[in-house]
Amino acid sequence: MTGEKSQLNTKKNRTGPNSNHSKLLPFVAYTLVAFFCLVIILTLSEFGIRKFLFPESKYYIWPANMSIRFQINSDILPGIRGPSRFKTNRYGIRGDDPELETELKIIAFGGSTTEDSYLDSNEAWHGVLQNQLKASGLERVWVGNAGKSGLSSRDIFLHIKYALPDLPTPNIALLMVGVNDLLQRLQEGTNWKIMDMENIHSHEERFNRAFFGLPWSINPNRWVSISLTKSMIINFFYKGYDPKNAGKELEKWREWRNVAEPHLELLPDMSEAIFEYKKNINLILNHLIAREIKVYLVTQPMLWKSNLTDEQRKILWMGGVGDYQNKQSDKYYSAEALNTGLSF
Repeated sequence: MTGEKSQLNTKKNRTGPNSNHSKLLPFVAYTLVAFFCLVIILTLSEFGIRKFLFPESKYYIWPANMSIRFQINSDILPGIRGPSRFKTNRYGIRGDDPELETELKIIAFGGSTTEDSYLDSNEAWHGVLQNQLKASGLERVWVGNAGKSGLSSRDIFLHIKYALPDLPTPNIALLMVGVNDLLQRLQEGTNWKIMDMENIHSHEERFNRAFFGLPWSINPNRWVSISLTKSMIINFFYKGYDPKNAGKELEKWREWRNVAEPHLELLPDMSEAIFEYKKNINLILNHLIAREIKVYLVTQPMLWKSNLTDEQRKILWMGGVGDYQNKQSDKYYSAEALNTGLSF
């Protein structure tokens, strides 16, 4: 009996707390090794991506020396034919690198109507302006395009404050800003809140929207590798961006808008949004004037008007409420309401 009790005690000891710890230790060790390997891989990836796309530790509106070739479908994008190329220079904006002897430098700031993403540089309006100025006799002129789709006056202020100091110092700045402030207010609906861009904490909230690359920081929110991974995952699931079929996403967005009729005719209270817009524009102007840069405010082109044809209405897609670019919305503002919004 004594021998049997001894064997039972031995078995209990083997299956007791110490035994559980011995099984847990390898799991913890493997988990820590995997975690540190992941950190090393992400860190190396981050430095690799930064070295290639963002050679310097500064604010980049677009990656430097980027080139994307778009296959254009004229049925989706009327008036645009053949392949086009979206290229950036070493500063991370559209346009050639300015030559040392350039006497007149111009940079355009704004959203998609400035960006002209599906047009070659010579066809985009910044390129047309540069060619026309040269044809008029101004040989040593350069026009850069710092436009980025979807950005409001909040983000353009950040471009002026943080990115401009590392861009070629322009003699003239062109501002085409306003339509995205309107669309942002309508899209967010009752969730829209005024943002104080003089508050430094507001800048952090907008950095990843305003810029493609930020100065190196240990803060993961500023890591390019993480933001690119998120973008690729979102694009994979929503299938919203395909250079080989440029503008394909517009078909879906147009259909969503067309089936959501009747559209909203009355705008919400715009007073706070207009107040913030004016304040942001003044902040932008103050920064540019302080740097002795001449400023021109450019009126944004728009299709929204009351006498649109049925065919013109079918190609509209903006003006929705909620996340209408990723999921179908049942609320859109009419072309007439959007026209009113831009006339304030």
